[in-house]
Amino acid sequence: MATAGLTLGCSAESITRSRFVSDHYCPADRVTVIELAPESPPAAPDTVASDPGRLAIWEEVHSRDVSTRRFDVAGCGVHAVYSCHPGVKGGLACYGGH
Repeated sequence: MATAGLTLGCSAESITRSRFVSDHYCPADRVTVIELAPESPPAAPDTVASDPGRLAIWEEVHSRDVSTRRFDVAGCGVHAVYSCHPGVKGGLACYGGH
C-alpha cells in the first residue's frame, strides 16, 4: 500500500501524479494520469430497499462513495490505480496501490 496524503488547494490529478512520483521514484514528465469513470453505487438488497428508513441509511452511506475519484496512473514501467476523496478537514486524501 502506498502513502496516503491530505493536500489543500491542489487538483486530484496533480496530487495523484505527485504521490506516484514519490511512491515509484518516477519523474513527473514520464507519468500519465487518466481519470477512470465513476463507479455506480450498488443496488440496495431487497430487504433494505423495502424499508424507507433502512434505505435512507443505505443511500447516505453509498453516496459517500460517489465523491471518490479513481485514476489510472502509469510511468517508468509501473501501473497503479489511485483513489482520491474529500478529506475530513477539507482538501483531498489520495491513496494508491503498487
